[in-house]
Amino acid sequence: MSAKSEERPRDNASEPERLRQECGDLRSSLESMRIYYEDLLGSLQDAIVVVDSGGRIRSVNQAAEELIGLSAQPLNDRPFEQVFPHDRPLQELVRKTLDSGRTRTDFDARLTRLDGSQVVVSAVGSLIRDARGEARGVVLALRDQTRIRDLEERLSRSDRLAALGTVAAGVAHEIRNPLAGLRGAAQLLEGESDFPPAFKEYTSVIIKEVDRLAGIVEILLSFASQRVYDPQLPEILADPAEIRQLFLNLIRNGVEAMPGGGELTLRTRYERSSQRCGGLSVAVAEIIDQGVGFDPEIERHLFTPFFTTKEGGTGLGLAICLRIVEDHGGVMEAASQPGKGSSFRVMLPLAKQPGPAPQEGLRP
Repeated sequence: MSAKSEERPRDNASEPERLRQECGDLRSSLESMRIYYEDLLGSLQDAIVVVDSGGRIRSVNQAAEELIGLSAQPLNDRPFEQVFPHDRPLQELVRKTLDSGRTRTDFDARLTRLDGSQVVVSAVGSLIRDARGEARGVVLALRDQTRIRDLEERLSRSDRLAALGTVAAGVAHEIRNPLAGLRGAAQLLEGESDFPPAFKEYTSVIIKEVDRLAGIVEILLSFASQRVYDPQLPEILADPAEIRQLFLNLIRNGVEAMPGGGELTLRTRYERSSQRCGGLSVAVAEIIDQGVGFDPEIERHLFTPFFTTKEGGTGLGLAICLRIVEDHGGVMEAASQPGKGSSFRVMLPLAKQPGPAPQEGLRP
């Protein structure tokens, strides 16, 4: 009996130790599980926002932080509608997912970032259920569609330019011959021995205007021409004459945008990986003026052929610039602040795709 009574206190003394060990193991297991799910969410390229049944944000992954423009700490436990006050479609998607208990989607939603800019996203809201099937919240998956929309717009623009090229080629050929006849007739008149000197002023105007029209015809024909570039060109895959034309046009536009004078700035730099150019290394050039700028309505039509705000302009300058950039596999963007100036940014892929750190002063 005495031996049994001695064993019982030892068993009782070991019980708290066993419980402490089990609690420690449980904490370790929970921590491992938390880290695992954080790593899982962090590895997803889609932005993930977890919203509870009360409409408060409980968790976001790194992709969501980058998309929204705000870190996770100030986002957690805030009402979803407070974080996205201007994004009514996303608010409705979360609410309808909770109300209906079914997955909801919106493939053309707008998300307003912290800096006020908007991005196009596809949104999928999925219900979170507990073991009893009751709703606990919503997992909102957001995918940035900006690049896809840009590609669609570029393809659409390329199709329009291709159609324009076909029409332009036919029109240009029909116009070119009569223009040559007009110029030749004016020159022959001037060569006549009895041609009145007083009329030379008029024939000079005819020849000058015919030459101007011939220049426009050449621009029209450039839409229809196919370009082949030498793959051995160094640094930037570019046709020197075309690149020269591109930047001369952009610089001239910048100067003409400042009739009262101002500062025209040319900035160049290197980007190791440009998302706009499919992750390629690119040379970037920005032409920045201090002119009157343009409003968003004009910005939407800037690169449309024959659209112009200049008196006497042809509306082909920027369209030609865009075609040159896209023929070289690059991207051109325009931005403006009305009354403060405009900027045009050109991104052109390098011939070689190295991986050095970004550097300044790279010239096309």
